[in-house]
Parts: sequence; C-alpha cells; structure tokens
Amino acid sequence: MGQKDARIVSRLHPKEKVVLGAAALSLSLPVLLVSLAVSEGLIHGRTRFLPCVHKTIFHHECMTCGMTRSFGAMWKGNVRLAGAYNLGGPPGFAAVWILFFMGVALIVEGKRPFRRRNL
Repeated sequence: MGQKDARIVSRLHPKEKVVLGAAALSLSLPVLLVSLAVSEGLIHGRTRFLPCVHKTIFHHECMTCGMTRSFGAMWKGNVRLAGAYNLGGPPGFAAVWILFFMGVALIVEGKRPFRRRNL
C-alpha cells in the first residue's frame, strides 16, 4: 500500500473501516468456502459443475472458465494443476486471500475504541 493510500485509510472513521472490512469479507469468504468445498471432490474426480453460459452460447471458454477448479487445486497445494485449469487461478487465489486478510484487519482496526485527541 502506498503512502497516499495509507493516509486515506487512516482518515476513515472506525465505523467506515468496519463497513469496508465487512464488504471485503463478504466478497472473499464465499469464494474461499466454495473452492474449499470443491477441492476434495476435485482431486478424486467427483465434481459436477453447472455449464458455463458463455461457453454454451459462443462455443469457447471465457476468462473465468476453470477458476473454481483452479482455486480447489490451490487448496490442495497443487499449483501446476491450478495453472492448467486457469492461468489466472493461482494469482487470483492469492488476491482473494489478501482481500480476506485486509477485511479482517479493517474490522479489527475499526473495532478498537475510538480515542479522542486532546483539543
């Protein structure tokens, strides 16, 4: 995070930090939980997915085809398989974890007691 970004975050009210943290968690947590649930069946070949609408209509894969399988492979630590499913999977998985921890940090920081400065 750059110096300008840090100044913007430090100026936020604690309630705003909690709201931003909750938004980050609401985006990242479902992705992590679904990919964790898929990971066990993925390795054993028991997963069934809904067909991709883009692939059904246009007959070629979209940018996110294979992303859930890629995240599932990342849960198992198989980066090579994750990259085979979707090249953006490993960096995307890392980005979701960063978003998750950023959300937790914002909530923790926002929950601290608000201290008034001496006037």
